[in-house]
Amino acid sequence: MRKTPLKALVAAAVLGSAMISAACGTDAAATGSRVVIGIAEAPRTLDPVQASDIQNDLAVTGVYDTLLAYDANGALQPQVATAWTYSPDGRTLTLSLRDGLRFHSGNALTATDVVYTLERIKQIGAGVAGYMPNFGSATATDASHVTITLTQPDLQFAGVLSKVYLLDSALVESHADADHAQSWLATHDAGSGPYSIDAYTANTELDLTRSPGYRQFDDARPEHLTFRYITESATRAAELRSGGIDVTARLAATDLRTVSADHRFTVTSLPTLNETMVMMNAAGGITADKRVRQAVQLAYDYRGHLDTVLGGQGVAATGLVAPSVNCRTETAAGQQDLARARQLVTDAGATGKSLVMVYQAEFPEQASTATLLQSNLQQIGLTVNLKPVTFPQYLQMIATAGTEPDLGVLWDNPNYPEVGAWLAQRFATASVGSNNWARYSNPRVDQLLADGARATDAAAACTAFRQAQQAILDDAVSMNIANPATVVVTDSKVAAVPNDPAFVIFDPKLVRLAAH
Repeated sequence: MRKTPLKALVAAAVLGSAMISAACGTDAAATGSRVVIGIAEAPRTLDPVQASDIQNDLAVTGVYDTLLAYDANGALQPQVATAWTYSPDGRTLTLSLRDGLRFHSGNALTATDVVYTLERIKQIGAGVAGYMPNFGSATATDASHVTITLTQPDLQFAGVLSKVYLLDSALVESHADADHAQSWLATHDAGSGPYSIDAYTANTELDLTRSPGYRQFDDARPEHLTFRYITESATRAAELRSGGIDVTARLAATDLRTVSADHRFTVTSLPTLNETMVMMNAAGGITADKRVRQAVQLAYDYRGHLDTVLGGQGVAATGLVAPSVNCRTETAAGQQDLARARQLVTDAGATGKSLVMVYQAEFPEQASTATLLQSNLQQIGLTVNLKPVTFPQYLQMIATAGTEPDLGVLWDNPNYPEVGAWLAQRFATASVGSNNWARYSNPRVDQLLADGARATDAAAACTAFRQAQQAILDDAVSMNIANPATVVVTDSKVAAVPNDPAFVIFDPKLVRLAAH
């Protein structure tokens, strides 16, 4: 998608699409084609400031444009911005914008909108703001140029712009109030992307309509794209077989086997940024003892996870993040050693003690991980009490030391293939109580993360981030299990969905009609 040549806008695009449809004979694409995507979890809001949440990102990415985006090789490419340049000291980033772009409202997209979007994120201080702590200010030098001033050098800041969805400032400002229009944007559209929001029923359905004036108009995109939020894997599999949905992902292994045997469906296994892990409370309870954390790591049946839980759809984790992430430190895959794990529990005086482990029951992999680890830990003398939670409930639990669980089964990943900002969120002392899920604190790690963030040389930044990862791995803060593949199932209406390394599930903007 990112390499598609630009086409003329508005009227020219409408005329061009009609001509292409006639030439290809794809009347369905021009007369109301609809593709329905079944998704397990609904977004909490459609406000793109929350694009750090993968469910929000999945829902709004087709509605909004970004300045830059990653290609299949993990390299930044132009989008709304045609060029970007850092100053020698790494404190200023200058962007040049495309001319002639418009929002769905008809308003022109200019540097003013870029500045408004960035400043709004800073003011709200949530969601994507967590990826841009070094953002100072932005200035529109003219309609097509923006200067971003950083509080310190940050060579990874350009990557953040792949998740900064640009807002129609005039439209949003007309609905702004004390919450910076968060309430309005929770259900409304202020974007310039390939789709606009047609209708939304919270927790049930989101309907998008193809925008004829989009700068990269593609007639093979369905005219209508609908998200149906269906929690149960078995229900999504049944809806797929009955024709209620056309695309789904992350089916449970048993449901995947059933649909895979049906010749009507295509199964595509995509690599992903995602990692299945167990985050451990490093500051309280028996897991504050590193020996217990190491025992948990050694107790798990990693081979069973790959073969049974994932059904072979994934690879063993060999680091804190997936192989596609830049500046990654690689380590050996986890291996089960029950004898060594029992000895560590004995040495820590923890034999017979109990732990609380939380997981999200709506995700089959997490539920299976929790029960498998519970059984494994019983073998080494630890009792585990399982507690199903929603992700918002988990975030509330980690906000204070008194409610932090001992173990948390999670999917986690950077939201774009750069490691620096994610490391700071998950492991910096300053993030304890918010995004540091283990309440982990190590002054050396804090220093390395700071060194990497303010380095003016890319190689030096990577060196610092890799050293920080090694220190975190040495401290046994998390049990890194697997990088599960995103298995996408499509019916005959839809072409196989290609990979996009910047998306944890898949990029719905890449969904295309098979008949075209």
